[in-house]
Amino acid sequence: MQIPESPPPLDRVIAGLEPRRAIELMLSRRPAEVDGVYLHWDQLRRRPPPEGLSAQE
Repeated sequence: MQIPESPPPLDRVIAGLEPRRAIELMLSRRPAEVDGVYLHWDQLRRRPPPEGLSAQE
């Protein structure tokens, strides 16, 4: 059994964004689920990002 990879630290992700974009993303209300199922980071990172988001966001 493989140990799942941990997500990157949130502060590092936010620091890599323009301040205005970081605020837009934090205020957007996107569901945290895919087809009604909450995915672990290790599964989510392998999927294409939703429209309007980059893989880093």
